[in-house]
This record gives sequence, structure tokens and C-alpha cells, in this order.
Amino acid sequence: SPENWPFRNDFLQPLSSQMPELGACIGRIKATGALYAAMSGSGSACFGVYGDDEQAAKAQVSLSAYYRSSIAFPLARLPDSI
Repeated sequence: SPENWPFRNDFLQPLSSQMPELGACIGRIKATGALYAAMSGSGSACFGVYGDDEQAAKAQVSLSAYYRSSIAFPLARLPDSI
């Protein structure tokens, strides 16, 4: 369950006040059905995690209207990952 994911990015809050488009981007990603959405590192990209390939592909098409977007897959998977 996404609310149980212990991830956070300490840069997001301070950068969001200077760059409100970060929050808007994460909001758009969540609106496409992402299980989890966040900013990577110091803000070079925002990303979403999806439950299946089809949902990710639909989100990529939708988000392409606003951003340069692509689908990527993790190099390693956790035992309970999707």
C-alpha cells in the first residue's frame, strides 16, 4: 500500500515554495493513477509508480501533453514488488 512506503525527499518542501510547478507535476502524476509519485533527487525529474504496464503507458501518453515523459523500469526488484 502506498501510504506504507517510507520514502521522502527532503528537498521537495523547500524547493516547492520556490518552484510550485514541482507540486503541480506530482499532482498530475497522481491524477493519472500512480500508486506513488515524487520528485527524484534535487528535482531533476518527477516520477510515478504504477501497478501495471498498461496503466503506465496510459499515464505516459497523458503526461506527454505537459512534460517530456518516458516509461522506465527498475534495475532491481524487491521481493514483494509488482
